[in-house]
Amino acid sequence: MTARQKNIETRQRIERAKKARSFAGKVRIIIKSLGGEVKVKDITDALDLVSAREKSKVYTALRDLLRDGSIIRTEPGVYVDAKKKEAPQIKEKMWRILQVRKRVRVVDLQELCGASSDYASQWLRLLEKRGVVKRSGAYCRLVKNVAEMPENHEKSDYLKDLRKAKKEALAALKQASLAVNNARVAVEKINANKNS
Repeated sequence: MTARQKNIETRQRIERAKKARSFAGKVRIIIKSLGGEVKVKDITDALDLVSAREKSKVYTALRDLLRDGSIIRTEPGVYVDAKKKEAPQIKEKMWRILQVRKRVRVVDLQELCGASSDYASQWLRLLEKRGVVKRSGAYCRLVKNVAEMPENHEKSDYLKDLRKAKKEALAALKQASLAVNNARVAVEKINANKNS
């Protein structure tokens, strides 16, 4: 998704939020759609609130949302969606372990991160292809310390091609089904003409 598409989607969510039934619901949708850390000013701007009386409703809604656990206050005046604060993925845990230890085995990643041996091996092979780690026996040593974890675009490209092939196969199957039905109707007409 491009940045432009993301901005359009965020604006659409904000417009939907303005139509929500409760004010707290509007505030919750705004926080969710803006993503990350959201300041009170961001919320009031998104809802086009100007007067102090209108803005006071935001603080009441935030208090209610904090009480029911929908949002989390990270610092005074800054909030995040409670569902955004989720546990790191296994590959993020493995990346942190590799950066700290500088040398790991598949077994280490299994024990410390809860990864399966296949997943940990596949991930280390990807890093080896990217030149980030070097294998020596059972260990993989970090040779290129990069700030961001390398992404596996090959797998996403493979899945995209697979979905495209599936879509084409289903279209071909539909055409074949129509052709079989047309042939059946034609055979029935021929048989009906023979019998009359």
